[in-house]
Amino acid sequence: MSEPKEHKGGAPLIVLTEEQYTQVEILAPYLTAQQIADNLGISRATFFNIMDRDDRCKKIFRKGKSDMIAKVAQGLIGKALKGDKGAAIFLLKTQAGWSTKTTVEHTGPDGMPLIPKESVKLDDLPKEEQDALLAKYLPAAVVAQETGQEPSDDDDL
Repeated sequence: MSEPKEHKGGAPLIVLTEEQYTQVEILAPYLTAQQIADNLGISRATFFNIMDRDDRCKKIFRKGKSDMIAKVAQGLIGKALKGDKGAAIFLLKTQAGWSTKTTVEHTGPDGMPLIPKESVKLDDLPKEEQDALLAKYLPAAVVAQETGQEPSDDDDL
């Protein structure tokens, strides 16, 4: 059994029994640290404190986790190699640095940079330019109203 590090007072240190080491070994591949602590009847913080001072407990816990991860990874690789596209994509994203980020780049005409157009107040333009813009972009009835003219029968309403 690992020798516990020096205790500096406070509540008595909890030292795992052989049975508890066995429990950690059996449960580590399947449960979180919180769940193992619950099973041992201690808090999560206490379980981590035990692992900090007890190398044997830490090694048992980490080995259990890493063994299960290795088994799952082995199964995932097997599925990817047999043609499972989802498994292959997941594996490539997490282990080979693949990414599905999409970058959208906005450009102006002919790939040139976008140049913001200067805004101009309609009131700052000469009356003729105002009328021309209104005629181009607004329906005939609105143009007539803006210019004070009656719409003709030929204008679309």
